[in-house]
Amino acid sequence: MKIDGRAIAKTIEQEVEEQVNHWKERGINISLDAVIVGEDEGSSIYNRQRMGACKRVGVETNTIKLEGNITQDELNRTLATSNAHGVLLQAPLPKGLDYMEAISHLPPEKDVEAMHPINYGKLVFQGQLVPCTPLSVMTILDRENVELKSKYVVIVNHSDILGKPLALLLLKKNATVSVVHVFTKDMLSFTKEADVLIVGAGVPNLIKGDDIKPGCVVVDVGMNRVEGKVCGDVEYTSAEQVASKITPVPGGVGPVTVASLLKNLMKCVELQNTGH
Repeated sequence: MKIDGRAIAKTIEQEVEEQVNHWKERGINISLDAVIVGEDEGSSIYNRQRMGACKRVGVETNTIKLEGNITQDELNRTLATSNAHGVLLQAPLPKGLDYMEAISHLPPEKDVEAMHPINYGKLVFQGQLVPCTPLSVMTILDRENVELKSKYVVIVNHSDILGKPLALLLLKKNATVSVVHVFTKDMLSFTKEADVLIVGAGVPNLIKGDDIKPGCVVVDVGMNRVEGKVCGDVEYTSAEQVASKITPVPGGVGPVTVASLLKNLMKCVELQNTGH
């Protein structure tokens, strides 16, 4: 069964819009700054999606475009001095700029991407703010009523942005988790045993139907462009025949990730106005 990420995102946006209106009644107009450094096609696409989502829910949004040759100090200062309720720094950054150093200058309560060292560290214990892509995966599994307790979940990604925080979130749900990656020997032996398979390797059609356990739930986080068409890391046609549920690309994780950014923005507003 195909998981409709756009429908899930629409529901989240409706929930966020209600919260936005609640804050407006209290005289607070919610705002979001997106900082983009240099030129990157992927960043531009994500920015357009984000702006559209913000407009739909009534959030004021501003794109701050910086030249690719900006210094680290100038970038740090831009993040530190934003007056918006939420700030995101669009990755990737041009060579010579350190993403984590820049993020560390952002007030943690404005960190909608939840990558500030304080927010990232809190994931181990509570995690009020969760990185957007892992949050979107967990939201999809929750809204599709996928049972995680005692299930074997395999994540094909060990990055700071996806694999590591996602593993923590899944462990909190009492799943048994394996994190595999490019250096894992016989990676497919893991994927074939998974009750839930989450793939974010950045390799087009890496996982085929034969690499999946029958009845597995598959979440494809990949976003690749092949011969002018967008595809995921999972070969959808063959995997759909084997999986019980599967996210398509496009129309799966992507829209929910944008909606998850809005959810984090609302948490930022709450932290700034109530302290919890």
